Amino acid sequence: MAGKANSRVTVDTPANDHRVLSDAQYDWPLHVAQNTDGSPLLALAAALGGIADFIEKLIVRWLRQGKQLCIDIDEWLREQNGKTWWVGSPFEGWQPG
Repeated sequence: MAGKANSRVTVDTPANDHRVLSDAQYDWPLHVAQNTDGSPLLALAAALGGIADFIEKLIVRWLRQGKQLCIDIDEWLREQNGKTWWVGSPFEGWQPG
């Protein structure tokens, strides 16, 4: 996530996610991405940038997808079992308040 010039650490990432993270690195200042002198501060900046990109671009996307999945399943359950579908189910007690 910090790029080859900044770290030997690699993280296995699915191809589509890797592409998103690689594209994000194009927004980094070139001297940080290349770190031609091997500055430890620039390496740390790149590592922090990689972590931030991971959180912003992937984790937030996954959270939004999970949110939408919950909404879609709730709508389906309401259609199948009524507006209080959870009553008498293992999910009773999870409702707010």
